[in-house]
Amino acid sequence: MRAGWLVLLMACIGADKSSDSGSAGVGDTDSPPAATGPATGATSTTPTGTPTGGTSTGMGSTSTTPTGGTSTGTTATGSTSTGTPECPRLCDMDFTITEAGGLSALERCHTITGTVTLSGAAGLTDLSDMACVERINGGLTISGVADLASLDGLQTLQSVGADLRIADVPALTDTAGLAGLQVVGGELALSGAAVSAMTLPELGAVGGALTLAELPTLASLQAPSLISAGVIDLRALPALTAPDLPALERVDGDLRLDGVGLTALGCPSLETVVGALSVVDAPAWTTLEGLGALSSVGDALVFEDVGLTSIRGLGVLASVGGELRLQRTSLVEPRALAGLALAGDVVVMGNASLETLAILDGAGVIGGSVDIQDNAALTELGGAGLDRVLGDFTVTLNRALCESQAFTLSERIEVEGAVRIFANAGC
Repeated sequence: MRAGWLVLLMACIGADKSSDSGSAGVGDTDSPPAATGPATGATSTTPTGTPTGGTSTGMGSTSTTPTGGTSTGTTATGSTSTGTPECPRLCDMDFTITEAGGLSALERCHTITGTVTLSGAAGLTDLSDMACVERINGGLTISGVADLASLDGLQTLQSVGADLRIADVPALTDTAGLAGLQVVGGELALSGAAVSAMTLPELGAVGGALTLAELPTLASLQAPSLISAGVIDLRALPALTAPDLPALERVDGDLRLDGVGLTALGCPSLETVVGALSVVDAPAWTTLEGLGALSSVGDALVFEDVGLTSIRGLGVLASVGGELRLQRTSLVEPRALAGLALAGDVVVMGNASLETLAILDGAGVIGGSVDIQDNAALTELGGAGLDRVLGDFTVTLNRALCESQAFTLSERIEVEGAVRIFANAGC
């Protein structure tokens, strides 16, 4: 990315030298001689637009924008291009497009150095006028374009330097136009669309969040080349059963799934989640197969309102840097988590089928509090190898658990906080 900016900078320097030597001013690289821009000191008129960072488009040359335009933008400074004869333009501008016809300002641009914002634009059904665009150094935002049915026209797009956000596009059913996308420097977000499948075959990295939300018909997500992402946030996707991210190795922030129709999570290469890993409201998700390589979670590990019956799929997980929460699951025994390094609280609550709490075995020191409550079938507290709890120790409302077990454990280990043991079985 730095190299790309250096190329653009050199192009601008070359343009200034050309102006100083008395050559033609700023203009499209594909313009015929008669349409070449005015010489230094003249005033030019472009269809619409304000250059990125100001109004000057060249040494001593000023761009004037007519009123009533539907887009802001013009072509690049300089007289050189790395495009093709079909796509010669380097467009050194920010573009704001509010009418369908305004998208024509992007025709034949191979690179846009600024941002593109597309909103409203009634009647716009595709993005075919962007068919030349390979790179957007800024961001691309598409919002509130009610008639947009496909992203056809973006097939050539390979990289977006900042955010790529698409929202409130109720007619959008086809995202195949993103098939060539390789890198997004910021967030990649899609919400408020009618898509049933999203396939990103070339996408290798997302610097910000990969956010998919409020997509009730999305049934398939495939990103076979994605290696890393800043955050993965999947929310309100009831039809999505098996996200397929087979090459994903690292998430530099949180990995969150909330309200997803999950039955399987295909991340067999995932080793590290630097932030929290949370799966909430996924009652059909019964197995952790697909997370077998996960060795470290830097913050919380949360499974809440999920159908998990076993967590054997986390066999190599060694540490959890924040809270460990198992709440309202279908777990019977979480033995696979025995021996974890637990730096935060341990909360085990409302698990109706849970019989044994082997999760405490081999823990050594727990860095927060322990809260075990309302697990109706719990009969075995475990705790072999547990030496110390740095917070409170609470065991309550576990109707099948002999209260004496909890007292025995609390007396054997060192508890730095309060001990609260009540309303369990009386034995």
